[in-house]
Amino acid sequence: MKSLFQDWDVNVGNPKGRAVLVFWRLCRAIRALPGGLWLLGSPILLLYVVGVEWIMGIELGYSTRIGTRLRLYHASGLVVHPEAVIGDDCTLRQGVTIGYRQAGEGVPVLGNNVEIGCGAILLGPIRVGDGAKIGAGAVVIKDVPAGAVAAGNPAKVIRAQQA
Repeated sequence: MKSLFQDWDVNVGNPKGRAVLVFWRLCRAIRALPGGLWLLGSPILLLYVVGVEWIMGIELGYSTRIGTRLRLYHASGLVVHPEAVIGDDCTLRQGVTIGYRQAGEGVPVLGNNVEIGCGAILLGPIRVGDGAKIGAGAVVIKDVPAGAVAAGNPAKVIRAQQA
């Protein structure tokens, strides 16, 4: 529950981001219930699917591993593969896709403090290091080192971390 309140705090002034993350954390907790107990929460799971996925256009599965204090700005058109990993203190903007290039290939892993610009696409078994920034509209298919800034299609590191 602590992470729910932390998500709430970092999304101040962002009711859509807050709503999505509250529902997501609640649904994740429901799905983690032992045995068939999760069925008691199925109305909430259904509400999440209808409200967040169908109406808001955000695909953020219960099994996605998300760290604390995720910021969702202009949350719409967001697609995150259920096996993706998102570290602590990350920012996702509208139209971001995080998934695989081909089925079974692997999915992106984002470190902590990663910022993803609107419309960016991250595909395949890549790692985005801590503190990296991905520019708007970038198509990332290779690893991005910690602290780097990557942009373009295909994305290239345009600024490396200062030593």
